[in-house]
Amino acid sequence: MNKNTTPIFSEQTLFERQTRNGDDCQYRIPAMVVSKTGTVFAFPEERVDSIRDCAKKSLVVRRSFDNGETWRDMDVLHEHPNPRVTNAYASSVADLQTGRVFVFFSRGVAIWPEDVDGKWVEAWAATHPEEAAALRKKLAPDIENGLFVISTDDDGETWTDPKPLGQAMHVMNPVTQERRPFGPQFSGIQLQRGEHAGRLILPGRGWSQTAPFALFANSHNYIAYSDDHGETWQAGGLAQNGTGEACVVELSDGTIYLNSRNESLRCRGYRAWDLSHDGGVNFTESGYDLNLPEPHCAASIVEYSVEPHRVLFCNPAVTTDTNSHYWREGRRNLTVRLSEDDCRTWCASRTVREGTAGYSALAVAHDGTILCAYETLNDKDCTGDIILARFNMEWVTKASS
Repeated sequence: MNKNTTPIFSEQTLFERQTRNGDDCQYRIPAMVVSKTGTVFAFPEERVDSIRDCAKKSLVVRRSFDNGETWRDMDVLHEHPNPRVTNAYASSVADLQTGRVFVFFSRGVAIWPEDVDGKWVEAWAATHPEEAAALRKKLAPDIENGLFVISTDDDGETWTDPKPLGQAMHVMNPVTQERRPFGPQFSGIQLQRGEHAGRLILPGRGWSQTAPFALFANSHNYIAYSDDHGETWQAGGLAQNGTGEACVVELSDGTIYLNSRNESLRCRGYRAWDLSHDGGVNFTESGYDLNLPEPHCAASIVEYSVEPHRVLFCNPAVTTDTNSHYWREGRRNLTVRLSEDDCRTWCASRTVREGTAGYSALAVAHDGTILCAYETLNDKDCTGDIILARFNMEWVTKASS
């Protein structure tokens, strides 16, 4: 790693709102992974002609070969001419043993609020699955919906054809006996310690719309894992209910720490956490971290070093007790925190951006540079741009001026 002890901090625009092929393309929800050779991959959601969640999406990537200092032009991996067909980034993970990088994406058909009398599309589709399926079939009859995976063995120069995953990662809800699709999210990890070393882990979530779960407390995070370098995948353990948009890290003893957006009314305004001591097959401890405030927003987490064991966490550090699911005004004061005791406490913190900022993605380059990609926001919504901050550990631990 870099031996420089001088605090450094710089920023650049990683994805900028643009007109591409006549379409207004905006970018949200960044994610990053670092390959075995040190190539940094940055994946956002490219949203076409709208910033809303139900917009058409294309799968795009940028790569850096110098620890995030400079970046290749954006590559388009999958897009479709039909304005309703979406190829949305879901998750990615790097196998640090084989060098292969996996990217998971969701192919489907976009339903818009105006198609369903102005209703919130995500909630409507979850409660009207047969109607939603029929509508998608009508809008794009030739499209196979579902989760797909592609991979690269040459740091993104070439990619495999999409492979459908079917129900390989689906999980059974232990209360309702409901079979739920797995939605992988953000960046996965590969376990490095203990009896499950080498296992690939993807964080994600599923939904339960049946009793006894009410809306906004009806989601469980869980993980999917692979013990054969990504050839096959299976569902792992469920986290506590009322969790969504998880980030995951390995602790010093091989324990899996899942940190989640809190969707329930319990301990509203603070992050939820769950622990697995068996490689993600079961989560047996859970709670809330009153030192990690949140305004209903995603966060990111990454292991910085093994000796000493250091973990970095980043999110908009604003707490709220509002019942609103989307409190945009709270998405500000993007803060990175350091833990040196397996995420029990946070011994240092620095503000990355004082103004409005949303979802973030952390990665550590091979030279020790810390990379933080994050959304910028205006007063009402995302601007469509993603900024990359580059800094070192000395900047994180330096006392605020």
